[in-house]
Amino acid sequence: MKKLLSVFAAASVLFGFASCSGDLHDDSIKPLYIEGAMATTRTAITMIDDTTQEYEFTYESSMSSEWGSPAAGVAFKFIKSAAAWTDDFGGKQDEPIYLNINDDFVTLEARSGSNSNPGNVVIDNLTPGEKYKLIVDYDAANKIVKVKVTGAAIDFPNLELIDEDGTKYPLTRSGSTYSYVWTPTEAGSVSFYATNGYLYYGADGKVNSTKPGSANLITVDYEAGKEYFVQILTDFGNTSDVIIDARENIANELSGFDGVFALFEDPNTWKDGSTSIRLKVLDTKTVYFEYNNASTYGYAFVAVKKGSSWDVRYEADGTTTKEYALGDKIPTVKKELKNSERGVVPIQQFHTYGVTATIDDDGKVSISVEDKGKIKVKLQEAAQLQGSIGNFDLEWKDGVAVVETTLKADYTDSWYNKNPNTISFALLTVAGKWSDPCYKATTMLFGDETELKIDSSSNNNKVVSIEPLAGKKVKLTFTGTETTIKCKAEIVE
Repeated sequence: MKKLLSVFAAASVLFGFASCSGDLHDDSIKPLYIEGAMATTRTAITMIDDTTQEYEFTYESSMSSEWGSPAAGVAFKFIKSAAAWTDDFGGKQDEPIYLNINDDFVTLEARSGSNSNPGNVVIDNLTPGEKYKLIVDYDAANKIVKVKVTGAAIDFPNLELIDEDGTKYPLTRSGSTYSYVWTPTEAGSVSFYATNGYLYYGADGKVNSTKPGSANLITVDYEAGKEYFVQILTDFGNTSDVIIDARENIANELSGFDGVFALFEDPNTWKDGSTSIRLKVLDTKTVYFEYNNASTYGYAFVAVKKGSSWDVRYEADGTTTKEYALGDKIPTVKKELKNSERGVVPIQQFHTYGVTATIDDDGKVSISVEDKGKIKVKLQEAAQLQGSIGNFDLEWKDGVAVVETTLKADYTDSWYNKNPNTISFALLTVAGKWSDPCYKATTMLFGDETELKIDSSSNNNKVVSIEPLAGKKVKLTFTGTETTIKCKAEIVE
């Protein structure tokens, strides 16, 4: 027994089998988790030290179709738990909080009794293909999370509003939206233009290198005692043009509602999509939102609902699911309980859809959906193939690259055990740099089209033939998709 106790005592020294003083908290040594547009599966972020954590991602335009993200942006949250939503961090109740690229830390709001559903954290003005890093300062003991984002910013942080006399007006920034709101004490008219010092914008929102002429100024005629605003919506991740809205600040019954664009495999099977898309108030009767569809699902259910709750919403009237055509005016009713009625429309992959909800003269709400055209997507590419058949720089055209070569009469796979029936290769995203991401570790057969994967192991791609390959002419066709590269290997002679 003494010997056993001695062993246990020694183990307690080596492995720390000691009682806890109560000063150490398990939270302080655990990473936070992230879930959202760029991490649809909840993922632990990387711990740098006791208080600092980091998460890196490469932005792709398809991410903007997740979590109600803005165009050229992402929405997400930080969570303490690997599964539950009882302890997350974001904005105030149902309100998004924005991170501006390369700005200082922003303090997030924790879930609490008065904040039962923290809004999403949102980053916009992102560039497809660029890497971004979230840096988190986490004070676990006090439940305080601060975060900032670094990376390539296509942004105009010093946008100003100036009138014809040169007077400057303060713009308040929220994400990629700039606003000036005022209540005049007497009637009048004012004309503005917007600039960041070297680019200029008039009422049409088109970018110019010179100050706009009088016919293109942002002009507001106003009355005393009413509230007016100038709002500039930017989308610098996709375009340098802006959308400018300048008018009386009009109340709309649907203000504070969110757009719903839910993806259906068929008219009755809900699969994915977004249920919290910010609406733009166009006037007292109309609200609008857009959705970038990167999915392959063929239908979408559209509705508007009050904030994050389903308790108050407008959706298609009826007792069964009904399919409508794009452009149809879908009648809705106000509903306060979940049910199975759905108004769905047909959709296509990589298209943008504009959804308009209108309050009719009789007070009823109708919804219509418009196809705005194809999304400009970035397809995955690689720079170079290196392998047992040689090294080839890849030339891509319309998302496709082809390597065709005749193997030597005495060919064997020098990369894989001198095997006469295989070829081995890797795709390097940066020519000559194995330290950068490489597509590797996939085995396939000649004649099949197979998805490749980015892999950090030492294993290479292998293509297997049922016959020796010496003297054969082989053709490898690579096709880029939004998420990966596909390879089809063929013996052509």
